[in-house]
Amino acid sequence: MKRGLDGRLATRLDDGAILDVNVSRELCSAVASLQGEQTQREWEADTRFERAEATLSVRDGVVESDDIIVTLPGIDVGGEGTLDLTSERFDLRAAARVVDTADVACEVNPRLERLPLPVRCEGSLGGDSAEWCRFDREGFSAAIGEALREELGGRAGDQVEQRLEGALDKLEERVGEDAGRELRDATLKGLFE
Repeated sequence: MKRGLDGRLATRLDDGAILDVNVSRELCSAVASLQGEQTQREWEADTRFERAEATLSVRDGVVESDDIIVTLPGIDVGGEGTLDLTSERFDLRAAARVVDTADVACEVNPRLERLPLPVRCEGSLGGDSAEWCRFDREGFSAAIGEALREELGGRAGDQVEQRLEGALDKLEERVGEDAGRELRDATLKGLFE
């Protein structure tokens, strides 16, 4: 019967908890170790969340979602995953971000705040929930690499724009103010769109 299930389901759960695992503690511990520190906070055993929602597609007893959202105090988690209803095995990849709220879970360097902290959860529903989720180091390395590429690309783009501005200013002086302004606007528009 489970293998024959098909359909779509939109879900939302407010003010709930994931028992016997504290995602905030795990993420804050990972962030603290990245910053060379340790967490000094007392943690509850469970993960309290404000909201959890997802659109689920079920095909042949396998549930899939690519829009999972969980909002914890001070942390937003978004991800995608699958659950085989017959075997009860699941695989979830998510990215958590520490967000600036009144109830911040942990202090984070502003540069780390932009980075997604990847989490991988896999196992069986009948297994030990404390072993389901872990910090995804490979995913985090990839996220750091992408952030560095974006930052370097942004800096290079700023330098190119500054040099182009200087060249266009000189051209404007030679051609005339109105014609130079039109050429500058057209050139910048074409380069940066």
